[in-house]
Amino acid sequence: MAFSGSQVTRIGLYGGSRSLYGSFAGKAVAPPIFAGTIPDISLTEGGPSTDYDLSVYFTGAASYAIDPAVEAGWAFNTTTAILTVVPDTVGTYGGYIVTATNPGGTVDSNSFGVTVTAAAEDSATGGWWFAYDYELRRKDEKKKKRQELRRKAEEIQEDVDRELVQALQAKAEEEDRLAELKRLSNLAEQYRDELNLVLSDRAIQAAEQAILKQTYSALERFERELARAREEEEFLLMAANIILNS
Repeated sequence: MAFSGSQVTRIGLYGGSRSLYGSFAGKAVAPPIFAGTIPDISLTEGGPSTDYDLSVYFTGAASYAIDPAVEAGWAFNTTTAILTVVPDTVGTYGGYIVTATNPGGTVDSNSFGVTVTAAAEDSATGGWWFAYDYELRRKDEKKKKRQELRRKAEEIQEDVDRELVQALQAKAEEEDRLAELKRLSNLAEQYRDELNLVLSDRAIQAAEQAILKQTYSALERFERELARAREEEEFLLMAANIILNS
């Protein structure tokens, strides 16, 4: 007959006042036994939750406890000693010590830790899906670069077109100005003699008007002097007559 570590009560066949195997009531219960070493646990962030049966390191345990308490979202079964780890946060946790208990006493495990590392970035050896995704990203980047180059080329072309239009407009305006100057020059050459005659006639007329004005002014002064002389002469004659008559 097989016995487990927790079966410490009397086991036998009872037949009245005597047992076939006798009584074990006075036997002492041995404490649990810890054997081996619980290794540190390493997981990758974002991976699936994992169960670890720590009872395999103990013999004769009735219940279990862990210290310190496991992280939020994890679990430790005090009956089966199964530790459930959910690797959702990067970090190092522990060290944990599992204590096994039975009526005969307790025993502690070694200290062990749980490390959750960041998920590694995809590498060139990430398989077909990675290669496919990498090719899509590469094509998308090349497309964006082509679009950016096309946009810059269009901007440069717009600037060139604008400068070209302005240059053509300036050239056309300059050609119009030169053509107008040439037309006026030809016109002046064509009517130069007539213009000279007109200018000469105007100069003569102005000179004649000046002479006439000067002449009229002299005549007016002469007439004023003559009138004054006559007035003086008449006064003198009148005075002489008065004297003679007196």
